[in-house]
Amino acid sequence: MRARGILFLILMGVYFAAARPGQAQAATVVTDLGVAYTFGQQITFRASVQSESPIEEVRVFFQSPEMPNALSGVARLDESGLAVYQHDLSTAAVRAFSEVAYWFAVTLEGGQVFTSERFSFLYQDNRFEWQTLT
Repeated sequence: MRARGILFLILMGVYFAAARPGQAQAATVVTDLGVAYTFGQQITFRASVQSESPIEEVRVFFQSPEMPNALSGVARLDESGLAVYQHDLSTAAVRAFSEVAYWFAVTLEGGQVFTSERFSFLYQDNRFEWQTLT
């Protein structure tokens, strides 16, 4: 019985030690997300990133259903916390009228990574004024 108690205390110690990185992550916030694109040319992702810990890198990930893997790129981060990444669609195209999921991964000093929730947008051919029938 005493061995079970000791094992329980060890397991709880491991659990709480593993949970500590989440405390630093909770102080990292990604807000004011936006996407702008010119069909067939580029997609620009932006977000405001704030953290109590120094930020080493902000990476943007995005993926549409036809892509086997997510694409990513390192965003430029200015002093105000605005992160901007522009993807050149001539290097890796996105199929028209597909739903594109995107998210941000913020690497903090010390290697901790905070991943935002996923967002999405519909990648439409915006060269034309489309009309719809109902």
